[in-house]
Amino acid sequence: KALLLQAAASHPTVLKSPGPIVLFKQFGTTAMDFELHFSLRLNDDMRAAIVQSDVRESINYLFRQVNAQPVIAAAKLFSDP
Repeated sequence: KALLLQAAASHPTVLKSPGPIVLFKQFGTTAMDFELHFSLRLNDDMRAAIVQSDVRESINYLFRQVNAQPVIAAAKLFSDP
């Protein structure tokens, strides 16, 4: 949860208020399912998609730093442009 929050909060386009939140949705068959929600002050869908991509790359980097393997199928990002 902390790594997901860190990945979103560290992006300069993600709003500090309301801040990012992580919801623990359920135990999956091979992973724990989380949702990462964050807000953006953008009105451009392509720029929002770029920020989402950046946050995913940051999640991947942070997980690798602690030798954790993210289960990509269980990762969901939600942004409010």
